[in-house]
Amino acid sequence: MMAFLSNIRSAGLPLVLAAALGLVPTVGCGDDTEPPATDSGVDSTTTPPPPPPGSEPLATCIGPVDAIMDLAVGATVEVSAKVEAPNGVESVTIGGTAVTPDAEGIVKLDYAVQWGVNNVAIEVTDTFGQVGHGVCSFLTSEGWLADGEWLDGSVTTHLDLLAIDDEDPADELDSLNDLIRDVLEGGLLAAALDRQYSRPDVDIKACPSTCDATVPFTGQCVKTEVEYLSVAMGAGATVGAITASRLIPQDGYLQYVATAQDVTLPIRLISCSDSDVALDEVGTVTITEVTIDQNVRLELDTAEAMLVARPDMVNDVVVGTVTADFPDSDPALASLIEAAVADSISGTDGAAVRAAIGGYLMNEVVTVLDELLSTFDVRTLGAGFGMPGIDGSTPTSFDFGSHYVSVDVSVTGIVFGLGTQYLADGLAPPAGDLGTPMTPTPVVADASTVAGASHLVSDKVTNLLLHSHWGAGGFTGIVGPSMIVGPSMIVGPSMIVGPSMIVGPSMIVGPSMISADVGLPPTAHGMGEGQVGVSWGGVELALDGAGAFANLGVRMGATTVATIDAASGDDPGFGDIAVTDLAFTTDRPLSEAERTEVGQWLVVFSWWLTSYSLNEGGPALPLPSFETNAALATYGVEVGLELGTVNGTLHHTESHVAVTGAFGQRP
Repeated sequence: MMAFLSNIRSAGLPLVLAAALGLVPTVGCGDDTEPPATDSGVDSTTTPPPPPPGSEPLATCIGPVDAIMDLAVGATVEVSAKVEAPNGVESVTIGGTAVTPDAEGIVKLDYAVQWGVNNVAIEVTDTFGQVGHGVCSFLTSEGWLADGEWLDGSVTTHLDLLAIDDEDPADELDSLNDLIRDVLEGGLLAAALDRQYSRPDVDIKACPSTCDATVPFTGQCVKTEVEYLSVAMGAGATVGAITASRLIPQDGYLQYVATAQDVTLPIRLISCSDSDVALDEVGTVTITEVTIDQNVRLELDTAEAMLVARPDMVNDVVVGTVTADFPDSDPALASLIEAAVADSISGTDGAAVRAAIGGYLMNEVVTVLDELLSTFDVRTLGAGFGMPGIDGSTPTSFDFGSHYVSVDVSVTGIVFGLGTQYLADGLAPPAGDLGTPMTPTPVVADASTVAGASHLVSDKVTNLLLHSHWGAGGFTGIVGPSMIVGPSMIVGPSMIVGPSMIVGPSMIVGPSMISADVGLPPTAHGMGEGQVGVSWGGVELALDGAGAFANLGVRMGATTVATIDAASGDDPGFGDIAVTDLAFTTDRPLSEAERTEVGQWLVVFSWWLTSYSLNEGGPALPLPSFETNAALATYGVEVGLELGTVNGTLHHTESHVAVTGAFGQRP
């Protein structure tokens, strides 16, 4: 029985509340049996004398107090405290471990640290069963990010096979290949052919060394050259439908295979100087279809910190039937001339022309991808945003930036890596601050394991924001009591606290004045299963109000667990917040009933701190997307279409927030 009571005390649950909740068996209720007499003849139910007034034991943390230390998980730090018990010490624990005070009342323990905020409770119990409470709070991490530094690799975006090419040209714009096909079909390919063949150094057909044709019966030698009639001349190339378009990721590059129908070039046929027959005819060359198979590489231009598409190689160019038409030519020569011109493209001597057409097409595919990559940016956050402080005052202003750090193409898709930077105005961290504590999990994760068009955002981003907001004073101020509103039920340490149960006209529900100063930057870490842990330490509260809250100083630390709302989208919401650990001490002794009352309110306050920092203070996730620009709009694509993850669902892993959805037009 005594061991059970000891466990209840060590959990921070007053015996009065524990008995009320049925956790401690009552004695003598409904039992009329006379208690046995002791050997001394004194009734064992005799009420023991109360402890002398003002004799409550005290536990005061010596150190570490709000220290920030560079320590790995599992390393030990000496936690020390001074205990005082006018009625004599019955027991002392540090972090639940029994310790023995020395002659001066000093207790020490080598404490194995965890990552982030550590709150170590000190409890001293005197011979009357009175308990004094203290708490040592400190922050430890093995890795740190200096203020203002880039957090490279903090965002990873993966486009899977469907996001790259859904193989459905008839549906909406929901893959990269859809956009390439639409732009090529919208006139880019025709414009490319016009641009290339308009160059004076490029010929469709030059004067040959041998006859193009010999006129029957006369034996006259016909030699011709073909000039392209450009848009500037009132003509210009035309291209029919892109009937096949495939964008296939391979290891290290993208393979693009496309077929363009009815490529028509307006031409002028001119006889060469040594031709026996003078000709000057206007006509067309039509290629029923052109199929191009080419490779394109995506690279990171480190000098410019930009993603670029570069032509790699043309694997093959296949042309269909080539026909030439000169409607105004001499019928006797027309078939000879038309056959000669067609052969100059489809025949053995036309390899250079075919390769040129393939090269033009490859360059334009590269142009489309290059334009698209140039727009790949974080749009869920602007260049600046604000995070409100806990006192509801003017928000802390942040400047946001992002840049590319990697791109990788494989048979599973494309993975982009980005770095992020958050600069808080008015950032003034105290002396001894080491920067943002970095969780021990890797910053970069394998996004290719997440299906769809997906993103992984490191939980280090959350810590960066929390630390910057703390350093700018966002967690210091006077909090209006009306702001501290919790749900109808909160899971608290060793108990379930229902605010609706403790709020009543005749009951004290909380202080009327709250001044808060969070001494340590809050820390957050992924726990898997959609949950994130947020810890608070060194929280100094100056409270005032009726009853237990009258002119009361509180020092507290708390650990909370929140669950991400899978449907909350780019601006994640967190709910089901549980307070898993609470340690606090006060600047004056409290009765068990008063400590219970204050403790219940602190559970609600801890819930609110976490909810406010994640839901009210936290900005949208830094998720990149593409956007169609004016260069692409020239070819019939609407300007300003944002392409990225749609209908995304959220999940919190042990190291990242994962956003998974389809690829398409974002609202």
